[in-house]
Order: sequence, then structure tokens, then C-alpha cells
Amino acid sequence: MYFIAKPALDLTKVPEFLVLFHSENEYNREWILTIIRDGLNTLQDWTLCDRTVIFKILFTYYTSSLCSRNTQSLICDIINKCLHIDKGRYYLINGQGLLSWLKDVNYPMSILETLSKHQKSDPNGFLQTLLLHRLLHSKSKEETQQILTCILEFIKGNSAEHVSILLSWLNTILTFVDKQFGYDVAVKLTKVHHTTY
Repeated sequence: MYFIAKPALDLTKVPEFLVLFHSENEYNREWILTIIRDGLNTLQDWTLCDRTVIFKILFTYYTSSLCSRNTQSLICDIINKCLHIDKGRYYLINGQGLLSWLKDVNYPMSILETLSKHQKSDPNGFLQTLLLHRLLHSKSKEETQQILTCILEFIKGNSAEHVSILLSWLNTILTFVDKQFGYDVAVKLTKVHHTTY
């Protein structure tokens, strides 16, 4: 219905995104988000989304009381796919304030895992702060281990000059984890830490 209402589609943007996303019917919203999630694989795909101002809209809508859990999950999947694209990751972190946004919302570990694998530097310490924030609010040993694994991934991806600083940061974290969750989690991660470096 929406597609035949106009003589031509504007293919320099995601066609009819605003109409479908702001539809009263949640099915339309989830359908367009699913299409974006499944189609966001390359720099060209990201460029179309950027021209449509999708990320700003998604960040705002995610925190709305109107946003269902399923829609939140789709939004997180889209963000995670964007983080695999270098320019998309740079834009979300530096242009949209992704790291400070993540500090204030509930998000899946997959986003943190992707960030820690692909983000090579953290000049302002935002990712370190985000990792530490998530660690402090960890609810289980398993989640703590996942977060500490993300921290190790982040350290591995950094240049040699930053590694010594990050390793001292890791030792401080391991001391905290040892006090908070017991000896076994810290020992497991120390073993991983020693085999990694």
C-alpha cells in the first residue's frame, strides 16, 4: 500500500522507513527493523541507514515506554551489526554517543563483546568505563566471566604502549572480582591472561 502511493521510491535512503517505523501497527515497525537488521552488512548499507537518520531515531525510541522488548531486541541487533562496520562503529561511538547511551540502557552482552573485539583504542576511556560499569552491576559469575573476557579482548586489540596501562587496570579489576565473587573466577581469568600475553 505505501509503496504504490508514490510514482517512484527514493533509493538513496531506506525506502518508507519513517512511514513504516511510525506506523500504529507494531508489525510494520518490526518488519522494517527486521529488513534493516538482515540487510545491514556493508558500508553502503550503513550509508543508506545514516542518510535516513535511523540510528538517532532508534536510540531515542529504545528508551521510550512504547518500545516493546522485541523491538528493543531488533534495535540492539541493528546496533551490533553496525558495530561490525568500521565507519559505522566510529560514527556510533563518536557521532551518536553510543558508549554513554549504553551506560544508561539495558543491552545484551553481544554488543559489549563486539565492541571489545573491534574497538582498537579508547582515548577517552569510555569503553573502559562501560566495561567496568557492567562488571560492577554483574549479577552472576557467568556474566562476570563474560565481561572479563571482553576486557581481555579489548586489551589484546590495543597497541603495545597502552597494554601495560590496561594490564594494571585488569589487575585492579581482578582484585575487585576476587573480593566480590571469590577466588575461582579471578584465577580462571588470570590463567587466560597469562596465556594471552
